[in-house]
Amino acid sequence: MNKSAKKNLIWKTLKPFAEKNGFKLDKSLVLIREKDSILQVINFDLPSSGFNCDIAIQPLYFPADGINLSLGTRLNNLDPNNKGIWGYGDSEEELLKDLDEVISLLQFEAMAWFELLDTPHKVISFIENDLSGNNSNRIVLWFPPFLKYMYLALSYMHIKKYEKSKLPLENLYNILKDDKREGWVTETKELTLKLISLVKQDKKEEIDIEINKYIAFTKESISNKY
Repeated sequence: MNKSAKKNLIWKTLKPFAEKNGFKLDKSLVLIREKDSILQVINFDLPSSGFNCDIAIQPLYFPADGINLSLGTRLNNLDPNNKGIWGYGDSEEELLKDLDEVISLLQFEAMAWFELLDTPHKVISFIENDLSGNNSNRIVLWFPPFLKYMYLALSYMHIKKYEKSKLPLENLYNILKDDKREGWVTETKELTLKLISLVKQDKKEEIDIEINKYIAFTKESISNKY
C-alpha cells in the first residue's frame, strides 16, 4: 500500500472510535477533544514507512498557534509489552490488524491516561510531582522545564490561585533570561515579565482577561488548522 492509501484506511478505521469518544477527526489524522479548557490530542504520524501514534494534553490557556505534544507519550508506552511496530506490512489486511491493536490501546489505555490530566488541578498536581521527582508513571516523552513552569503558572491562574503562579513564572524567566534568541524566546520572556508584574500588582481582573484571551487565541488557531 502506498502512503496515501494507508492514510485513507487509517482515517476510515478511526472514524467510529472518534465518534464514540467525542473526538474531532481531521484528514491529517489528528484527533482532538476538549474538556475543562484542556485539549486532548491523538496524533498519527506516517514517516517513510510504518506509522506512529502519540497522545498528549495541551492546556488551551497556554497561547499556542498549533498542537503541542510535549505533555504526552507514544501510545505503545502505555503497554510495556508493545513495541509499537505498526504499518510496516504491504497489505490492507496487515494494516487493519495493526489498527485493531491501536484502537484497543486507545480505548482501554489512552482514555484512562487522559483522565489523569483532564483538569487544570490534575495538570498542576502532575507537574508539581514531576518537578519534585515523584512521578513514576510512563506519561511523558519530552516535557522541557520552561514549558513545565509555563503550564504550571497558567494553570494556577486559570483556577484563580494567582499568588501560586508567581514562583513558577520566576523560575521560567530564570531559565530563559540569558537566552538571546529572537522569536519565541523573546516573546515568552516578555509574556512572563508581564504576568509577573500583574501578579505582583494583584491585578486579578487583568489576569483573567489575559487567560481568556489566550484560550480564545489557541482555540481559533487550532480550529483553523484542524
